[in-house]
Parts: sequence; C-alpha cells; structure tokens
Amino acid sequence: PSRLEINVILDNDVTVPGNQFRALWDMLFILLDNAAKHSESTQTNVAIEVVANGPVIKMVCKNELPSTID
Repeated sequence: PSRLEINVILDNDVTVPGNQFRALWDMLFILLDNAAKHSESTQTNVAIEVVANGPVIKMVCKNELPSTID
C-alpha cells in the first residue's frame, strides 16, 4: 500500500454539474490508484492542477516515478 500526499492547484472556481460528478470521481480514482500502484513507494506525492476555461475543464495529474520505470 502507498500513502498519497495530494496537492491541488485550482486556476479559478470550478463547478462540476451534478450529472458529470460521477465521471469526474471515477477519473480521479483511476488516476490516483494508478499513481499509488506504480510508485513502488510507501508514500507518493501527487500534484493535481485544474484549469477551467468556460465549459472545458483541464486536469493534469503528476507524480514522480522511480528510476527503475521508463
């Protein structure tokens, strides 16, 4: 198991319509689960940047990988 330390950067206020919340939740779960599984560490730092531009929301999820992974 890996412990995640998550830092979130919001460009501005982001409002997600209720009918899209489940998809956003699923996407975040997959991204964070993937970061934890492949970190090969007991603690992983993850940075999530969210930028909203009108109806478009851009999300960037970053974490460092060990040197043993290409």
